[in-house]
Amino acid sequence: MEIFWVLLYLFMGLVPFSFLRYYLFYNKLRVKKPIFFIVFFLLFGIEAVGYIYFSSETIRHIFIFVFCLYSCLIIKERFSKHILVFVLVIPSLSTITGISHIMRSYFPSHNRFIVMTLTLMALYSVVLPTGIWFLKKYIRPLLNCENRSADLICMQATAIFILTFIATNKFSITENAQISMLFSRFLGAFCIIFCCVILTRINNFYLDIQREHEKSSARDKLLALADEQYKQICRSIEATRQTRHDWRHHITVLTSYLNAADYAGVQEYLAAFIESQPQELTLCLSKNVGVNSVLSYIAQQCAENNIDFICNVYLEDDTMGIPEPELCVILGNLLENAVWACQNETSGPKMIRLCLKKEGLQTILITVDNTFTGRLYTHDDKLLSQKHDGFGIGTASTRAIAEQYGGYAKFETIDGEFRGSVLLYENINCSSSLKKTNQYNN
Repeated sequence: MEIFWVLLYLFMGLVPFSFLRYYLFYNKLRVKKPIFFIVFFLLFGIEAVGYIYFSSETIRHIFIFVFCLYSCLIIKERFSKHILVFVLVIPSLSTITGISHIMRSYFPSHNRFIVMTLTLMALYSVVLPTGIWFLKKYIRPLLNCENRSADLICMQATAIFILTFIATNKFSITENAQISMLFSRFLGAFCIIFCCVILTRINNFYLDIQREHEKSSARDKLLALADEQYKQICRSIEATRQTRHDWRHHITVLTSYLNAADYAGVQEYLAAFIESQPQELTLCLSKNVGVNSVLSYIAQQCAENNIDFICNVYLEDDTMGIPEPELCVILGNLLENAVWACQNETSGPKMIRLCLKKEGLQTILITVDNTFTGRLYTHDDKLLSQKHDGFGIGTASTRAIAEQYGGYAKFETIDGEFRGSVLLYENINCSSSLKKTNQYNN
């Protein structure tokens, strides 16, 4: 019976802590989940045998380091993010185990492992739900962030973590029977959590500013496209008016050729007339002014770069639940990337194919295919840019907007073509309730 309570005590000291440790990284394991669990419980068995035979807290300290190293090797994530979650969880574990050791001193006549195990069960029934809520609300958005904010928070959390142990001059994690040591561990955990909350809120504030700046830039670009299309239409109208004004003179010349039975002259004159007409491309593919402006601009770019532009737009009207600036940002990002990719193709025909359609009552599907013979590079399931170092800005912005409207964005290569697919749901905006925490897994 003694061995049972020892094993249960070790189990309660390891598994809840490990659950919090792996909670945010469960879908980023380097190996299959069955293999992960087999190795995990094998290490737990070795620790249990060592603790039973040697009955030393040193065994627990050694295996805390072993499990930390195992998690760093098994999780595919940046090291700073590993450490951030680790230094968040370890002080809490130290505080909880310290309370269990203090409770043992109040019941000296009872089995110490029974007292400590029951104390751990009671404490973890409160700490586990609270810890999961805290990780989801404050840490997950930070880990999903593209910038290096996690590194900054990791440094301050690690500093507090180390100073907490130095202040007590004792580096024990699992045995804290003194009130003063327990208080220092609790204070360290509180300071780390408090700093994480403050810095995460600051980071979210700057992210909101950045998103507003991107929206403002998108609106300015949309206005510029609309202005350019308006000027193009004005030029076409002026050219048409000039042609009508000169039409009488053309009729006179053609009549004189016909009266002289000079049919070759008629053909030459007509060929010269057709050649002299302006070749500007004006598209009217959508009743939505913003969408039509983007498509007209891209069509002009394709014509200048000898790229076949196949445009299939299936929208019954211009009433869409997706705001016009955000829809135009998605189209602009996908199509501009497609034009850039085609410009960098050195041989063969170049093609861009757009399909924009509304399926059902609330679903908008966008696909853009373009010629692509290169190779895609990703990191952490995110597309790396081929224009500069780091992640692709346009693809990241497209993915964020898609997730904001309950959909997803997917980028892949199929038979010598690059395909960007975006699914949006009208009248569904998740940004008010969720801060874009879900990621689409290919």
